[in-house]
Amino acid sequence: MICYFSILLKFSSAKSFKNELKPEEYLNQYSDNISNREILIEELLLLHLANLNPAFQKLKELFDDNYISEKEVYKSTLTKFRTVF
Repeated sequence: MICYFSILLKFSSAKSFKNELKPEEYLNQYSDNISNREILIEELLLLHLANLNPAFQKLKELFDDNYISEKEVYKSTLTKFRTVF
């Protein structure tokens, strides 16, 4: 899960974005009794689905996954999603 750092640093909590919290600390914590790892995976899936939806094109700048879509970890995660769902 540590391979998600590049994604985590771009899209995670304000504390980790400001370097107040290391990515591994963020991943090992909980928010409202939900693992931050689970939250990150959910956010990746929602980001991908938003980018597939043509209705979101007007909001592309808010949901653009171009930065991470080139990352191998994002591609492999989406592949794993397809096998699970």
